[in-house]
Amino acid sequence: MGYALKFAGIGLLLLCLGVLGLVIFDALWMRMGLGAAMVIFFGGILFWAWRQDQKAKASRAGLERI
Repeated sequence: MGYALKFAGIGLLLLCLGVLGLVIFDALWMRMGLGAAMVIFFGGILFWAWRQDQKAKASRAGLERI
């Protein structure tokens, strides 16, 4: 499969996720504004990434002593 098809697939996926995000968070954006909705959304992603990092560190805790 060529790179062009991979990039096209990624582009379509991002487009679909964007449309889905607009549909899901439409009411939130109308009430609070785009900036506040983006802060909430990206704050959630940041919290999720931090939590995954903490889980990974806890699973590697025994390996650091070796």
